[in-house]
Amino acid sequence: MNNSLIKYIEKYESGIIARHKNPDLDAYGSQFGLYHALKNHYKNKKYTLLVIAIN
Repeated sequence: MNNSLIKYIEKYESGIIARHKNPDLDAYGSQFGLYHALKNHYKNKKYTLLVIAIN
């Protein structure tokens, strides 16, 4: 992971991991994969999974 991205993640206590509306399996896999990777590495942080529905 890029060092600037790591610093950005470590700066906050919580975060939102979003995916687009009408997701395909890639969207689900990416969202859940990132969620579990972050939860395993940053055990004290809270993450919310979100669907972005923009018309």
